Amino acid sequence: SSPTSGGNRRRHVSIPLLQILREEINRSPWSSYLKTSLWALFCIAFFASARMGELVSTSRTSYDPKSTLRIRDILDRGSNILIHLRQPKSGLVGGEFLHLFPFPHLNLCPVLAVRQLLHVVKVKQLKAHLPLFRDDEGFPMNIQYINLALKELLKKRVDLSDHSISAHSFRAGIPSQLQRTPDILDPNIVKGWSRWNSDSINRYERMNTEQKKKLFEKISFALSIGNFVTSGIVK
Repeated sequence: SSPTSGGNRRRHVSIPLLQILREEINRSPWSSYLKTSLWALFCIAFFASARMGELVSTSRTSYDPKSTLRIRDILDRGSNILIHLRQPKSGLVGGEFLHLFPFPHLNLCPVLAVRQLLHVVKVKQLKAHLPLFRDDEGFPMNIQYINLALKELLKKRVDLSDHSISAHSFRAGIPSQLQRTPDILDPNIVKGWSRWNSDSINRYERMNTEQKKKLFEKISFALSIGNFVTSGIVK
């Protein structure tokens, strides 16, 4: 079956919470395709600091091919995954490009997650113009669907009466965690990775792939050595 049908204080997704989501996805009775799809979506949203609305459709019954992430918008370049947001919230002409690099810790690698989804998509012979994130029946995922999935996955692990974990909780995950390690990574650098404002977007877009890779290596290092806890969110 698919996710069924919420929270108060919004919390950011953390590394421990991402681990919990991975565990609960694996335990769920959902199809292998749905598990792979949701896990790839969560990894992209967290590690690329992406807005969930830039990745999924606004509707469950139709999709806008100009703004919804499609299969053909994902490019596996061997050392990294390139994601083309054709109509990002920033309004940048030509869109924006997100880069995903390997995160070699805790079995939370976004590159591996996306590659697994692309493999399933290939096996299912899905057309390249279709939304990347769809359910078993072929309907596009939207933010409401993701919120229901999160509620279903976390209901036994998180006190949802006090802590709201939603589709919007992923984007600020890395910046919020790295605030605890300012001696390791300049917060302004993190803003660039997260495309937090027009100035940081412009600086990020001017970086080449190797520079972005080195930036993520610093972020990865800071995430992996930080003693991050969930501050009582987890039951």
